[in-house]
Amino acid sequence: PLDAVVFYDTGMEFQAIYDNRDKAAVLLQNQGITFVELHPSKPFLWDMLERPVNTRDGSTKTGRSWCGGLCRWGTAEKREALNRYYKTFGGATLVEYVGIAADERQRIHRDRGKSVKLYPLVEWNMTEAKCLQYCYDNGWHWQENGVDLYDLLDRVSCWCCRNKNKRELYNIWHQMPDYWQQLKALQSKIAQPFKDYGSIFELEKEFAAGWQPGYRTIKQDHRQMEMACKDCPKRTITCHITCSDYAAYKAEREAFLQYKRQENIKTDIDVRRSIRKQENGRSIERRRRGY
Repeated sequence: PLDAVVFYDTGMEFQAIYDNRDKAAVLLQNQGITFVELHPSKPFLWDMLERPVNTRDGSTKTGRSWCGGLCRWGTAEKREALNRYYKTFGGATLVEYVGIAADERQRIHRDRGKSVKLYPLVEWNMTEAKCLQYCYDNGWHWQENGVDLYDLLDRVSCWCCRNKNKRELYNIWHQMPDYWQQLKALQSKIAQPFKDYGSIFELEKEFAAGWQPGYRTIKQDHRQMEMACKDCPKRTITCHITCSDYAAYKAEREAFLQYKRQENIKTDIDVRRSIRKQENGRSIERRRRGY
């Protein structure tokens, strides 16, 4: 049975996330399930802008800068908050249900600590696209400014996450100006450009000059490609035969699926090795103890 649901609040989430959090908290309360909200040990903005940080050359700088890419210090803070919470159970073995989808198996890592991790979405073969459709079918949306965030973003992470691609940033600039103003405010305090190819201010100039995202590559689900085709002004019954966008989609999708198959094989090998290592460790311990 599910005893508790844990929500980690960075303080930098989209408002739609907080709206769904409040909605879920009521449902959990009605079901007698504990809702737990965790926070970083220090405010997110203090870490980003004010924390003293020792650099590799021995100097000290102020603030960790943007979170994302190779410097995902926010993820480390989340793990620490979870570990602090787990310690309140006094060393008891805990079972975690982790929401990694079936087409994200490369994100599964070897279990650490005394918790047991289960991945029900992987067991049920629920891909990201299937999970999103399930949420939509059951009345869960991420609405802001009259649009759903998943129509604008590939992933609904923190609004200041540096992992956002150029298309996502364009959509924020174009349809969510309040968040864009907050990004500009942060960029004015951070010397490092938000992306390797430009700061928020440089991106704004490029967007205002007429840059627009091209064809959106869909990797997760064929139905989503059909939805993209539906709005195409050149659409005909047989256009998929000659459409260069569709051909590019098919080629990239096949390459993506091949990559996924390879990653899943690697993951399965790593899991089997981990299980064998654990079993060997137990056998050695039993022999050491004499039984």
